[in-house]
Amino acid sequence: MSIKEGVTEMGEVSCQWNFVNVISHPRELKQAANISTIRRTAMRAIHRIKRQNEANQTLAQTKVAAASRLDPEKDDAESQHDSTLLSSPQEEPNPSRAMLVVPTRVDVGLCYPAHVEYPNQEYLLNHLHLDMIYKRQPSRLTLQFGIEAARLMSLRLDSRDLHLKDTTIAAVVMMLANQILSGDVVEMVMHLNALERMIEMKGGLDMLGMDGVLQMSLKWSSTLTVCLNNLSNYILRVDVPIAMFQDNRPRSLRSASIMCLEDLITSNPSATVFPSSFDLQKLSQTDIATGLSHLRKEIKNLTETRSRLMAHPFHTSTTESMKFAARRRIIEQMLLLAGRGFSMMHGPDKDARLREASCIAGSIYVRTVLQGFQARPSVGQKNLTRRLMTCVERFELEDRGKTGAESTSIAALFWALNVGGTVSLDLEERTWFILHLSRVVKQLGLRSWGQGLSILNCFLWEEKLETEAWKSISADVQEFIVKG
Repeated sequence: MSIKEGVTEMGEVSCQWNFVNVISHPRELKQAANISTIRRTAMRAIHRIKRQNEANQTLAQTKVAAASRLDPEKDDAESQHDSTLLSSPQEEPNPSRAMLVVPTRVDVGLCYPAHVEYPNQEYLLNHLHLDMIYKRQPSRLTLQFGIEAARLMSLRLDSRDLHLKDTTIAAVVMMLANQILSGDVVEMVMHLNALERMIEMKGGLDMLGMDGVLQMSLKWSSTLTVCLNNLSNYILRVDVPIAMFQDNRPRSLRSASIMCLEDLITSNPSATVFPSSFDLQKLSQTDIATGLSHLRKEIKNLTETRSRLMAHPFHTSTTESMKFAARRRIIEQMLLLAGRGFSMMHGPDKDARLREASCIAGSIYVRTVLQGFQARPSVGQKNLTRRLMTCVERFELEDRGKTGAESTSIAALFWALNVGGTVSLDLEERTWFILHLSRVVKQLGLRSWGQGLSILNCFLWEEKLETEAWKSISADVQEFIVKG
């Protein structure tokens, strides 16, 4: 090897080590056990240097702003350009805080989503995706930045010069998928409205740039389709122009009406025309067993469709996912509307009370089966459970017999109580369901959970609900009967 080649080789090695030395001391590199330790040390140093540069930039901007206040006639082009970018925190970042500092104030500027640099939509999207994969609660930093970004984004949705990135839309979708705003209904509605507006501004789902993170999110995450179900009335049924979102009419008047119980169960999800009104009398005359039988078939079809979509995520189109989510949402809205209609009926109609309980339990069932059990139930599911408890309390079980149609009514009530008790995680609610289930079990003469399973299979039930939780509540009911 010649002297020149040796110098070149040593120079390349020296350059490589100089690059590492910028981000870490040589003594630290000698103590590193493997390359992963070196990489982690390097990334920490990179972020430390980046935070220092941002702090210096913030200090420089503050000095420029102070100088401009002292000299109003001075026209600084740099300060005007910086005013349209993301404003940094006024105080210095805390070195002990990991990765980044959430800004205390975000300047909307000329075009907010296109000018966000750090923290950006990619950070929010990646962290929300990891939180959903590992089934953990989002961090406080992610929550704070996500809420602020969505709020300021909604303020700019009326502007026609808004440039949207696919990662911006994906970040809002991931926020809905993780249910990080489940405790505030107002914030959730704001996110849904913002998502509707953004997708329509892009020209619909077919016009989105599906070459980035949004494509992976829509295909890899089954819960994302649930978050987009409120857009089904606009995307699958009618071609709504952008001008519709600029209409001053209430959103309730622009949305499609819901079909009645019997028609909606057997309807075509691609139908473009909905009835103008809701026939409460026709709904009240629908037989419980017939309605649940149709609904059982529909749930079975949806479950098979979901399994097929999850088995081949890369071959699943966005349209298929949206159709599945739309169908699930239609059934859920139908059940809720049916239960609300029954509760508005006057008089001590016991059949109407039972139908209301069945509708509420059906909605809980649809949410549970098609979305999966969650360690922390959503606020909507908690409200449905309380409504089911209130409805059952008004239902006089002692006046019911065990023959004919009365036996079917008791079996339907047994199914509704099992659905509510299985998904209930609160100890007080669980005890309440055990108490009422024990009374129904005495009426039906059940002595084992296997006999109860045969009754549940007559309504809406599948193997996913045949878990240790349901066997446990059945055992508690039998124990309560023996002790009582």
